[in-house]
This record gives sequence, C-alpha cells and structure tokens, in this order.
Amino acid sequence: MRYCHSPFVYQRRKTREVVVGNPANGGVIIGGEHPVVMQSMLTCDTMDTQASVQQTLDLAIDLNCEFANFYSAMAYPGSPLYAMAIKNGWALPETWSGFSQHSYDCLPLPTEKVAAAEVLKFRDEAFDRYFTSKRYRDMVTQKFGWETRAHIDQMTNHKLRRKIVEEMGGGATLGMPAAQTVA
Repeated sequence: MRYCHSPFVYQRRKTREVVVGNPANGGVIIGGEHPVVMQSMLTCDTMDTQASVQQTLDLAIDLNCEFANFYSAMAYPGSPLYAMAIKNGWALPETWSGFSQHSYDCLPLPTEKVAAAEVLKFRDEAFDRYFTSKRYRDMVTQKFGWETRAHIDQMTNHKLRRKIVEEMGGGATLGMPAAQTVA
C-alpha cells in the first residue's frame, strides 16, 4: 500500500473509527469518514497550578486563534461548584457583581495553593499578553482588517481594576513577571 496515491490529488486515507468518550456528552468520534479534529493536552502535573496555567497560555499563544477566552473558576449560584463552595466554606462574592469576570469586586475561586487574587491577576495578565502580542495583532489585521485591529487595541488599552489584586499589592503572578510580553 502506497502512503500517497498521487502528490497532485488530495485523497484522504481510509482509517477506522475510534470513539473517544461519549459523543452524547461532549466526546468525539475520530477517523473513518468523520472530520479531522485537533486535540491538545497538558504535559505537566495538573496539580501544579502554575505549570498548568502557564502551559495553557503558551498553547493559546502558539495556536494564535482568532479569539481566546481567559476565565477563572467561578462558583455561580445554583451550580454544583457553588454548592461545593458553600459546603467547604470557600469565600464567595458578597454582591452579584462579584460574580462577574470583569468587575472590580470579582472574586474567583482560589486553588489549593494559589490565592484568588493571584488567580485573577494571572487571568488579566494572560489576557493582556495574548491580545497585545504582535503576532496576534498582525493576524487580526490581515484576516479582519484595520477596523477590527482598532477594536482589539481599544479593548487592550482598557485595564481592569481589581479590588483583591490591589489589596494584594501587585507584583509577579504565578511565575509570570507583570511586564513580560510576547512578540
């Protein structure tokens, strides 16, 4: 069997189907006649918060997607995570605005080893690092034009103030210096 039937005509090789997880609950079927899918995974100890969030940010920067979301874990009222937070006595926002990812009084969940303020500070720095990188901004300009680029510039020029970060006193977060940028 030849690997490539013709270097001039695309023909996908026949493969067998493999079921990964339960497709009814977010799993996927790969191979066969199904579309090609991309997967990524962390190669660090996932209990190491610093390494996990840094690898996730590095992957997002490497992929250079049109848009990326950076959110911290939030125990929204009515969710199983909220019930768990109540049961374990974890600090929760005192007002409804504290549940907003972009509010001044945002209060995300901490991890076992990382305070909520550090989690939020990393989230904000990761957002800024991603959307201000030259590679990202150049891609957006080329794909969507200068109007979209101007919107991204306007978005990143607005820095969010965070009560818990201000109380923390600033400084480096999870090993990422505040001034670090990506070209």
